[in-house]
Parts: sequence; C-alpha cells; structure tokens
Amino acid sequence: MPLVNFSNLDFDQIKASIKDYLRANSNFTDYDFEGSNLSTIIDTLAYNTYITSYNANMVTNEVFIDSATLRENVVSLSRNIGYLPRSRKASVANISFLVDVSNTTATSVTLKSGIVAIASSSNKKISHSQFQMM
Repeated sequence: MPLVNFSNLDFDQIKASIKDYLRANSNFTDYDFEGSNLSTIIDTLAYNTYITSYNANMVTNEVFIDSATLRENVVSLSRNIGYLPRSRKASVANISFLVDVSNTTATSVTLKSGIVAIASSSNKKISHSQFQMM
C-alpha cells in the first residue's frame, strides 16, 4: 500500500485517496463508489481525516514559539527558555466627585457614557488625562 500524504488538508484529495486505496483492494474491484452507501462512509472518513489533520496542524503550530498564537502557549514556551513575560496591568485611579444638589430635589446622579472629566497633573508622567464612562 502506498503512503498517503494528508498534510495538504484538502477534503476532495483525501476522499480520492480513500477511493484509490479501496479500488486497489481486491474486494472492491469494479465497485461504484459514487452511487452506493459506501460513498457516505467514505465521506465520513474523509471528513474525519480532514478535521483530524487540521487539528494536528494547529497543535503543531502552538508547540513552537515562532508560530504560537495563543498567549498562554507563548508564555509557557518562553518559560522553558528562562523568560517570564510581564503582563500589562490596567490603570487604577481613585476619583472623587463633588456634586452640588442644593438647588434640586434629585436623589441620584447619573453619569452619561463618554468623556465626563478632563484632568491634568504637575507630574511629568501624567500631563493630560480624559476619564471616560463606559
């Protein structure tokens, strides 16, 4: 039996390879694969092979740091070579609002989405900030 290369991930070529293999078998000589129930089984085998080779290809890509796309895999692979990447941290701020409600009978205050305040600081790292409500 010749070796079949399934690495190209083409469903029709996988299906043709299965049919060629069965035609080479003496039990299926002169058998019509297109109009039989065996065609459904061949389709199922080809689909299963297609999905399995796609998954194997994706797993193989995630094993190497050059081709890994998932962050957890890149972090895991970088730990193997002694590097620990630092994660980004979200900004944290304590903000106080002073609302004058002396001229109204409102019991609550609602901030609309969008920019609600603009702040500045004398600190060289922070020169101008906008606070946005989501």
